[in-house]
Amino acid sequence: MWFESDSRFASLTLEDLAREVNAASPNLQLPAFQRDAVWDERRVELLWDSLLRGFPIGSILLARPLASGSATRALQRSRADQGRAVTRDAGAELVLIDGQQRLTAIGMGYRPWSAGDPCRLWIDLGAASDPKGGAFGLHLCSVLYPWGRNASSAQKRDARAKLDRPGDVDVAESLGHTWPTRARVPVPLAELLALGDREHWRTLLPATFHEPDAEAAGVEGLVERSLTAVERLARYRLPALLIDDLETADDLGTAFQRLNREGVRMGNDELFFSGLKLRWPEAHNLVWEVYSDDETGRFLSPTRIVHAATRLTVARAAKKVSDIARLNLDEFRKLTTEDSGVNFIDGMRRYLERQDDGTGRLHRGLRLVKQALAYRGDAQQGHDDSGLPLPMLMRSRWRVWHTLLAWTVRRNVETIDEGSRQEMIRYALMDMQFLRRDSTWLIRTPFELASSARGRFPGKAIYARMREDKHIDEALPTPKEFAAKLTGPDGAPVGHILQYESSLPLYAQRAVIARWYPTFDPTLYARSADLPYDIDHILASALLDRRGMRPEEATGFYEARDNVANAVGNFRVWPKGENRADGDRALREKFLLGDRDAPLPDDCTLRQAPYTLTTYGEVRRASFIPEDDLKLWKRAAAGKNGTRDWRDPKRLAAMRDAMTRRRVALYREMYDAAGFAKWGKV
Repeated sequence: MWFESDSRFASLTLEDLAREVNAASPNLQLPAFQRDAVWDERRVELLWDSLLRGFPIGSILLARPLASGSATRALQRSRADQGRAVTRDAGAELVLIDGQQRLTAIGMGYRPWSAGDPCRLWIDLGAASDPKGGAFGLHLCSVLYPWGRNASSAQKRDARAKLDRPGDVDVAESLGHTWPTRARVPVPLAELLALGDREHWRTLLPATFHEPDAEAAGVEGLVERSLTAVERLARYRLPALLIDDLETADDLGTAFQRLNREGVRMGNDELFFSGLKLRWPEAHNLVWEVYSDDETGRFLSPTRIVHAATRLTVARAAKKVSDIARLNLDEFRKLTTEDSGVNFIDGMRRYLERQDDGTGRLHRGLRLVKQALAYRGDAQQGHDDSGLPLPMLMRSRWRVWHTLLAWTVRRNVETIDEGSRQEMIRYALMDMQFLRRDSTWLIRTPFELASSARGRFPGKAIYARMREDKHIDEALPTPKEFAAKLTGPDGAPVGHILQYESSLPLYAQRAVIARWYPTFDPTLYARSADLPYDIDHILASALLDRRGMRPEEATGFYEARDNVANAVGNFRVWPKGENRADGDRALREKFLLGDRDAPLPDDCTLRQAPYTLTTYGEVRRASFIPEDDLKLWKRAAAGKNGTRDWRDPKRLAAMRDAMTRRRVALYREMYDAAGFAKWGKV
């Protein structure tokens, strides 16, 4: 394709490479065992900054298809497109051994955006050099960051206001309407490269974007500098090397592993998955079908899905090998030797290959587990249910999912009875809240107990075994016992006593969370800052800031501030936009202190979908603030001289009592709803 018959070296233009990467039927493909695209937005931006500066970015390594044949798959459009490139039979003219991440990034810059594309690369023609590394302003807008990385809430709000269409635009199709809000002169790079006449660059500005003031200091010169750098890209060449004498797929895998020394290194579990794909290429597609299914929720990563299938395969091998607590290449080699006692590839096929209904055993099992754990209440009517809200499932450890799968898949369960469902929910909450350790025992023993169970899911038996072997120091406290633990011998409040006590509001507010975020997808939230909600201080931390204020404090003010105000009793889950708008306001301004049936103001955004809160009482219920404690919250809301006056010891006492009582109420909600009393004092 690019090499003469007697040559192993080629010098390729960026456009040559991008055309092949973006082709509908590319002749350049990946070996099936390669992992998927992993570069995040920042790495793509820095690569393009290097290209615009003329920096070398290394060579790419290619190979001719093997004479014996080897499955391949197409490159992805971005990491947001993971798993959609289908493994298929050999047929490519060349396979890419090293350079996938760079070529995927290059393809983004030359690919004009079309509906459904998960990313779009922009260049800020008016960007000055960034002292932190970038000489040019590159912004990769993606499904995760449709307005670009680090866009503030105010910038997003202002940008949305410019759009001539209602509603939120943070969806895949939004990339046809959004732009990097931090840019001064943003234009899409692919369209600029295809423009031909750079003098017409203004036609590429977003339709709702105000024309930049070309006379403003420095902007005109910066635009000229950026356009010149873009023109130079036509002269950029990337060296390509060809390996022409590989004989087997194992040779390809060896070459790949030896080259995988720099860049984003593969973890042990990724190397295990690559080894599996080398022996069984179809595994890539099957695993990604499980992961990308909306009914499984994407709460178990692709490598953890492989891990689960591996453990199920080993468990079925009549104890000929020990459970695989962690994946690595050594374990893969042991499992695939003839004397391992495990017919490993056939075993993996048993759990991953599709059956008559179009899904595999593990796939069906994971659907059932997710359905069992998830909150099922009527989101509109608020009917109670003990299930976990989807954001809370994101916090569940993988070992919990594996244990639940062991019981579901090994017993070929088709429907989960209500008694087993409640045991599964209790087990998941127990692991989340009461287990601080992470050990091989905690991975293996619950899995083995679940795998060998004959009746209901053995949640109580797992708990009893953990108590017996001292993996839980003491019995699960009743709400009364929990309340007694919240004050130390000196009378001072005690900090978090549960492993993830901050998740208690998520559970207590599960009904409104189900209504507000019915399609919560954990893959869209790379960082906590990306979540659509905040963990909000009910009594704002700003109201407890005494800097610059001279009056003496009441005795115990700082202790109360540090140990109570930052405790879970003062936390609620609240929509990010609403929290950022009123986060530092007093309780009355947050609509928390009015009469229960008093209507919210007509212009209050909490009235709008998806919140649909109409009264002060509904705001308190959504915030899980008990009506019985309202007097305490009113007393804690303000002193005689305003919200930051803490000289009154009665106000301090009211704050402490309100937050402590709510902390106990949050725990009681979990304890009672999940039915922990049925486990008793095992």
